[in-house]
Amino acid sequence: NDHNHGTPFYFHILKSGGTSAKDMYATCYRMVVASEVGGKDGFGEEDALQIVDKDGARYVNVDTTEWEGIQRAKRLGFVESRMADVIFSPHVNEVAAELFTPEVPGKMFSIFRDPVERVISLYYYLQTATWEPTYNPVLQQMSLEEYANSTLIESNWMVRTLSGKRTEKLTEEDVTLAMSIIKEKCLVGLLDHFEESLNRFDKYFRFRPNDDESNQCRNELFVSGGSNSNGSHKREQLDPESPALKNIQKKNRADTLLYNYVQKLFEEQRHWFEDTSVDEMPRENSANAEIRIA
Repeated sequence: NDHNHGTPFYFHILKSGGTSAKDMYATCYRMVVASEVGGKDGFGEEDALQIVDKDGARYVNVDTTEWEGIQRAKRLGFVESRMADVIFSPHVNEVAAELFTPEVPGKMFSIFRDPVERVISLYYYLQTATWEPTYNPVLQQMSLEEYANSTLIESNWMVRTLSGKRTEKLTEEDVTLAMSIIKEKCLVGLLDHFEESLNRFDKYFRFRPNDDESNQCRNELFVSGGSNSNGSHKREQLDPESPALKNIQKKNRADTLLYNYVQKLFEEQRHWFEDTSVDEMPRENSANAEIRIA
């Protein structure tokens, strides 16, 4: 990965294909991953970095998905160690501010999903995902209609995360800021174009499946629909005119504006990958910018 002098950083947006990408890099590509996995079972309390083996995949013993874990990774000189081939976290600002440096910048990439679909998928997922910090048993008693009208509904998570405004009222400026961060600093993928997105990441970062077995593993992941897929859940179909759907749309208007913009960026970035070897790619492009976000 050092041809572009940065550590690949995956901005992990829940229910948007990130867990599948993470599993593919760890299991199929046999890359060393930093996420929450390496910090489990007491490994996250150790006072030295090491690579731990979990079910045949390799992880650094840090948890980059929560604040204490990010602080510990910083104390232990995690990014400077260059032990991880790729880092996953939903906390883009915290990782940018605490872990990356001008000497060891991050190179950001992510897969995005239609926010309304994502929120509905999240509702079904969090009813049963007891291992998630955001698991809420209350959701099991709620219909989607009730969830959409409750205070529990997720609202503009992407724009809030990128702008740093967790609870305050969002403005047009916050949406514009989120758009500029993604344009300047992120190589974008779309869940609707999952395979093409992963192919772009492979080409940009020079990720490579090692052998036929890795390629087969990768293809099986595509066929199965990926990790954490909600295939087992019986979905209630929302009427396009239903108040519930309208409320989810209303509560995620900022994220929808950002997503529409990301779809355009996905098309714009396509030309980087057409008949271009990696070495000829524009290096002053958006994905090459450091993700040290002010």
